[in-house]
Amino acid sequence: MDRRSAPSTAPGGLFDYLPDRHATYLIETVYHGLLAEGATFYFTNIARNNPYRSLIEHLGEWILIERSEDDIRALCRDARVPEEAVRTRRDETGLAVLVEVESRMPDMTTTSLKQAISY
Repeated sequence: MDRRSAPSTAPGGLFDYLPDRHATYLIETVYHGLLAEGATFYFTNIARNNPYRSLIEHLGEWILIERSEDDIRALCRDARVPEEAVRTRRDETGLAVLVEVESRMPDMTTTSLKQAISY
């Protein structure tokens, strides 16, 4: 696949396991290196204050990294993603943060629009 040609992509719950440094690196790599213009990078993260956390950790020995919407926005900011490109919301249960990071289409100035039409 060519650089910056990835269509919209969604890695599921991967971010629940990635420390901040690795999550930031992945966001930066996808946004600046792989995501096609106008495409969207979708991901989820288990939300902070999960009421089932103690059960998950103690009974299931399952450790997840919880993040708030502000935490996710900070990761994106550290990854040099424009704030207006990031949208977050909670799923129906309130237990997961759903994230959309949309790459921007190139600015169509009058000159570039004329060049595109004459091509």
